[in-house]
Amino acid sequence: MAFPVDIDGVEMGSGGGVPAGRYNLRIVAAVEKVSKKGSPMVVVDYEVMDGPYAGRLVKFHYVVFFQDKMAPGAGMSKTFLKTIGLPYDGKITVDPAQWIGRCLVGKIAIEKEIDKNGNETGNEYPRVKFVDKYETDYTAKSTKNVTPDGEADPFDNQF
Repeated sequence: MAFPVDIDGVEMGSGGGVPAGRYNLRIVAAVEKVSKKGSPMVVVDYEVMDGPYAGRLVKFHYVVFFQDKMAPGAGMSKTFLKTIGLPYDGKITVDPAQWIGRCLVGKIAIEKEIDKNGNETGNEYPRVKFVDKYETDYTAKSTKNVTPDGEADPFDNQF
């Protein structure tokens, strides 16, 4: 069904991205895939948790579990699992469904999009370049005396 709309004055692509910086991120999607070289990987999408960009998405962070344990970057998947609080040593089972809702701090850089011929397309996108453990700041007014589900902490006045 067709409908009328006025989009005069709307800038293309506005409002979707986040600038480079460090952000508290929550995993909102984690999809199992296979890399071009046949290694298992998980494609992760995040949501910015707070600040002026709260609610915006940062998409397509690839966590590759290299078959070659000596490959450059092979340790990144282990670091990622540790960062989100999941088993990361020895023989483990990776279940991307367990990643949903987990939080971390991500350092975001803005990268230029490159086409299949190696040419810049003129588009840019935010990319997670580094992850660190999420530490809740209980001194901040927005989280003080609140449980993880957003309810008032019943034990706050106990001490």
